[in-house]
Amino acid sequence: MPNYQRILLLRTIKIILLAVFTLISIAPLAWILLSSFKTNREIMLSAFSLPSSFDFKGYKVALEVSPILRFYGNSLIIATASTILNLLFVSMTAYVFARFEFKGRALMALMISSSLLIPSSALLMPIYRIMVSIHLFDTIIGLILVHTALGLPTSFFVIRSYFSKYSQGIGRGGIY
Repeated sequence: MPNYQRILLLRTIKIILLAVFTLISIAPLAWILLSSFKTNREIMLSAFSLPSSFDFKGYKVALEVSPILRFYGNSLIIATASTILNLLFVSMTAYVFARFEFKGRALMALMISSSLLIPSSALLMPIYRIMVSIHLFDTIIGLILVHTALGLPTSFFVIRSYFSKYSQGIGRGGIY
């Protein structure tokens, strides 16, 4: 078999495999989208059939039954605020750890890295008790603080490696 025929055969097999994997990935999403237009009765009769009509009654009912837009808004507020706070606190700490030598630096970095070994589920009860005692349980501010605190160690290592990657001349160039 000539070389160009092998290359063509391999390329064809690769395209077929990619098409199959793409179909496997997209098919469940398409099924969910089509099912969202069905009534409960249509779903119970045949989960794989097409909906009888493409109307948005189901979406209207879902928005009336549960305040899903409020939930998304809360999630956006919590994620944005905790990310900003995380970057604010961690960027200063990570810069110091990446650029300066000081006594106890290795020990402090070890303590931060060891905090990654504690599973979040082990912290649930202590966090719950603390939030209840400081009257931040079931508040957005309490949730922002918890998300910020749980993200600190991971953010620290990501941002420290970012600061360590560049030479100190780049940082000093902005000062002068």
